[in-house]
Amino acid sequence: MSMVYVRRTMPTRPPWPGRTHFREASRAAGRKGTARLRRASWPEDQRRDLLTCPSTFEGGVFALCEWASCYTPPMGEILIATSGYSYADWVGPVYPPGTDKRDFLPLYAERFPFTELNFSYYREPTAEGLRQIADKVPNTFRFVIKAHKSLTHERGPGWERAAERFLAALDGFKNEAPSTGAPGPDRLLGVLLQFPYSFHYDDANRRYLASVTDALKPARLFAEFRNDEWDRASVWNELEKRNVGLVIPDLPKLDGLPLTTPRLTSSYGYIRFHGRNTVNWWNGTNVTRYDYRYTQGELGDWLEPVKEMAAKAEAVIIAFNNHFAGQAIENAEEFMALLGRR
Repeated sequence: MSMVYVRRTMPTRPPWPGRTHFREASRAAGRKGTARLRRASWPEDQRRDLLTCPSTFEGGVFALCEWASCYTPPMGEILIATSGYSYADWVGPVYPPGTDKRDFLPLYAERFPFTELNFSYYREPTAEGLRQIADKVPNTFRFVIKAHKSLTHERGPGWERAAERFLAALDGFKNEAPSTGAPGPDRLLGVLLQFPYSFHYDDANRRYLASVTDALKPARLFAEFRNDEWDRASVWNELEKRNVGLVIPDLPKLDGLPLTTPRLTSSYGYIRFHGRNTVNWWNGTNVTRYDYRYTQGELGDWLEPVKEMAAKAEAVIIAFNNHFAGQAIENAEEFMALLGRR
């Protein structure tokens, strides 16, 4: 029996889909026994798609499935997009002049695989509202939704009920076939808990973090800290125990802001590019603070760290939040191109 080398090429459930699909294909082909699969190096000039890859498996040509190809180093998805899509100043630089606001998301979905929803921070979402948003795009398009401010910035009595309402609203992302009502792929990529600089590392906030992440399960959760007090091993270990992904923010190098060291605390990595506008970071508005365009060199510095994360993760989510005048779009597409060339 020959050895066939496969890699994951699209999102699937862990640990490694090739084994299951190979066995299923083997049974369908009437072969006996279990195919052996190994992760090992394969010469660059011999990598080819398994749909046409000749195998010495009893002398035949073996078609595995469309999810596998001859071995390359295993790597999770790298999803690149922007934080939000509905900005008035994107009409012209991003969307054609005169584009109606209702058409922003469908146009955006033609270029990117997901987006971050920011409105949910300012007003509590509803299941019907999220369902209407999801219906505007193909069912392969996904969403990261930001937690409401009552769960991050304006915490107080009653936050548990706010968490219940927020969790119930996420049902709007459940995808069902219109004719049969059969469940389809979940449109929700994750929930982003973005904590402010004023969220200090102390006993009360540590207890709150544990409570709010428990309250929002079973949603996939990500935590972003804007204060470097949370840059410590005990926090990373606790997030890992709770299967909460740590968001790595790319920020200006200013005292008090967290480091940008790539790190995984769940099967999903997450990097958010906020820009490095040191002048406006503390005193600017929500627009001027993020007025920054990354250079090709600054983006290039992230290529190897992203690949290293993807080699260990099911997926790496990358969101550009330097949204002023469409700069996030430009940098996101530039980063895609850089990854494609390496």
